[in-house]
Amino acid sequence: MITNIDNDKPLARLLVVDDDSDIVHILKSGLLRKGFLVDAFTNPEETLYGFKSNAKAYCLVLSDIRMPYL
Repeated sequence: MITNIDNDKPLARLLVVDDDSDIVHILKSGLLRKGFLVDAFTNPEETLYGFKSNAKAYCLVLSDIRMPYL
């Protein structure tokens, strides 16, 4: 993983949520290359569990606002 050049630590932890797995894959891949830690989900139930167990760890949530499961 690419890390912050100044101190070799990830820039931030992000949560990516979308029902389209291709979009999740593209976003996650691009963000990882830029040095972010990324948790990515396509299932709302998994997302909720992941977020609840680590809510304070995330600096930003990128989410689809129209998912068919909701």
